[in-house]
Amino acid sequence: MQVFSLLDTIRTSPQLLHFIEQDLTSWSFVGLAFGFAVLLIEIRLPLKYYWELPIFTLRNFFRRVILRKEIPIWGYCLDSETSQIIPLAAVELLDADSKEVIKTTFSNRLGQYGFLVRSGKFILRAIKNHYEMPPIFDPENIKLLQVDESYALPIEFEKESPQVNLKLQPLEKYDPLSPAFQAKHFFKTFALNFANGFLILSILFALFAWWLLTDPLYGVIIAVGVVFLFIKLYILETVGTAASS
Repeated sequence: MQVFSLLDTIRTSPQLLHFIEQDLTSWSFVGLAFGFAVLLIEIRLPLKYYWELPIFTLRNFFRRVILRKEIPIWGYCLDSETSQIIPLAAVELLDADSKEVIKTTFSNRLGQYGFLVRSGKFILRAIKNHYEMPPIFDPENIKLLQVDESYALPIEFEKESPQVNLKLQPLEKYDPLSPAFQAKHFFKTFALNFANGFLILSILFALFAWWLLTDPLYGVIIAVGVVFLFIKLYILETVGTAASS
């Protein structure tokens, strides 16, 4: 009874309703926008791979749910200068003769990648691009400046999965021990964690507002926020691609 009484009090209070409908909603949208912007920066891939990520994520999620065959780990995506792992690099498997892309996967948070395919001759290609956030009126939403890292290697195997580390060459060399690099790394880590927390708060704000007002708008905010969070957290844990060919 006390819960229903509290709901009635909030729903009949102009000040509280104004706070929920204006301030809380605005902060929810800010959280979604900030989370989305950081997601684009965090992924840092050519534009076409952004559309493949949600499908890739859901496919791997359902693969684990129905307990299909685990995709083997072939190796790591590494920075050739520092030997540091490179998460969320796009890794493509191409036919050695036709040069057509057979499958695409993404390295996980440990830099691991893998495919589930039959033996044969292939070409492995890893891609990780640098982007600059353009003005808000740019219809493309994101602008490709240059390729930061790229790598291609012919492989052939029969039974056992190959063990191949993809060493991507960055255009910009840096010293991981320098104060400038460490400061940049600290700021980037802080910004990413802050964005994740802000996105979670936006979902909780919208959930609270939807519980009070039952407005479909907040349901949409919750759904979008959960999708963003799902991609940000789950995609970094996954390895693999489509079913075996």
